[in-house]
Amino acid sequence: MDGRHPEAIRIAATSLTDPARVAEFNRWYDTVHLPDILAARVATHATRFENADPQPDEPTYLALYELGSSNLEAVDAAFAQLVGRLREQGRMYDALHILRRSMWKRIGGRFSIERTGRAGTAGIFIIESSCSAPEQEPRFNDWYDHTHIPDLLETGLFHAAHRFVARSGQAGGKYLAIYETATDPLEAVNQFSRSHRPRLKAAGRLSDIIDITWRGIYRRLGATRS
Repeated sequence: MDGRHPEAIRIAATSLTDPARVAEFNRWYDTVHLPDILAARVATHATRFENADPQPDEPTYLALYELGSSNLEAVDAAFAQLVGRLREQGRMYDALHILRRSMWKRIGGRFSIERTGRAGTAGIFIIESSCSAPEQEPRFNDWYDHTHIPDLLETGLFHAAHRFVARSGQAGGKYLAIYETATDPLEAVNQFSRSHRPRLKAAGRLSDIIDITWRGIYRRLGATRS
């Protein structure tokens, strides 16, 4: 998100039903679909990513939309109406397979370091989670905001972080954390796992009440549109 800290985001996780049409699909997404979405003003910025660590049945692509409003119900309705119109106009892609859509409202602080906003974002690390002990959610959120995210930023592998809470009634985890890196995201995550996670675990700085419901490592595709 290149130093921006949006109040809300929408994520569309997709795959392509016909692998032979990758170039055509990417051209449609970049030159037709994103301009359609942004022209309708349902989002302020849009960035596309590709899975850097593909697993079976996992989304190949991710579109991250930064929203100008935190009224998620109203934004979701606007997106639904827009996509319906685009489908009627023949501007949707027939080989697009949407695996999940989700909407999130920002919580916590604006997690930044000196390089935030100046370091280019090559990829993102996403963690969707819930607190396995709901009665301890205040402790869980305090750990995330004041221990875990600062620990990850101090490694130098990531230059910005964001926390969100899910739209009410949404399936999946309740919380979302996104970490931006200026290097290859798969290597950044692997380096964290090799060099830093064991140290943090030994120091008791990891949580025993986090339930990870989904994780994703995605490389950026092209520039952010606005």
